[in-house]
Amino acid sequence: MDIFIDEKNEGFTVLDVIKKETHTYIDKNARIQADKLLLKINKITMKDTTSRWGSCSGKKNLNFSWRLGMAPLYVLDYIIAHEISHGFDTTVAEILSSLTGETFFTDPNKFHALTSKDELVFAHGALKALA
Repeated sequence: MDIFIDEKNEGFTVLDVIKKETHTYIDKNARIQADKLLLKINKITMKDTTSRWGSCSGKKNLNFSWRLGMAPLYVLDYIIAHEISHGFDTTVAEILSSLTGETFFTDPNKFHALTSKDELVFAHGALKALA
């Protein structure tokens, strides 16, 4: 991301320009990535967070730290992809439900859903190893 200080930025501090350019980059690239995954994004907000690079809400709002503007672009793109992916599971469930007529849903506690099937996963691995 190239940041140019010119007359359109006159009167702004370097920090103001970094925040504005970071928001512009994130907004554009987040919407491109979301469109590819058939996901909707409501609002993208830049925050002054020190404990998180990004976060998302159930209302499909994405929040990012303006400090990402000082990170390499590959880090910025990763954080964007990570935050967008939080809505991917519900979108897939909705698509599968509409295609099959069956009800698909995501478990609200995904960690429990994964760990509660440990025995089944182990048995599958053992059978696969025997085959």
